[in-house]
Amino acid sequence: MRWWMIVLLAIGLIAFLLSFSVSFHISAQNGEWQVKLGFMGLTFRLYPPKKKARKKKKKTGKAVSSKPVRAQKAPPKEEKRSVKETILLTLDVIKSLINPTRFMLRHVRITQVDATVIAATDDAAQTAILYGELCGAIYGGVAALKNLVTVKVKNLLVGYDFNRKQTEYTVFFKVKLRGFVAVAAVLRMIYNLLANTVRRTAADREVQPAGAG
Repeated sequence: MRWWMIVLLAIGLIAFLLSFSVSFHISAQNGEWQVKLGFMGLTFRLYPPKKKARKKKKKTGKAVSSKPVRAQKAPPKEEKRSVKETILLTLDVIKSLINPTRFMLRHVRITQVDATVIAATDDAAQTAILYGELCGAIYGGVAALKNLVTVKVKNLLVGYDFNRKQTEYTVFFKVKLRGFVAVAAVLRMIYNLLANTVRRTAADREVQPAGAG
């Protein structure tokens, strides 16, 4: 098999994988959150992380050495960035993220939104106030979100219960994004950051001789 055929096969395989959607399955129930990554029909748990079994360390009867411990030299301090450099770098990062983020948001899909929130407190009056606040925040938030990304709601219910003492909620939704869209957005962010950094560096070099004269 010739090298160009191997290259074409590799490109085809990468394109095939990037054509699939990457999805995040997010669920929450009364403070307990769970995040899973879905790809090509497979799911992987991201949060909470799996707890690893701790291995018990065996005690050894080794005697403690009486030799004096030499003091280690402190590592040399790194030069701190000036406030101006930090601000300019932050602005470069922000400018680099704006357009790629807009591009990515146009392709983000939030699907299977299923949320039930029941407002409840110890006091009936406070429960009524909380219910009104939750209605405004949740229904208004979803309406605003629909202006930014594609949102498909399966069930969205905000209620109240004067017999309960604490607010309870159950939330589930998926965030989907095509692989090639995510890669394109990241590459565009990196390109913009490099271009802005080079442009700013060139501008600084032109200003320095003028200031020195």
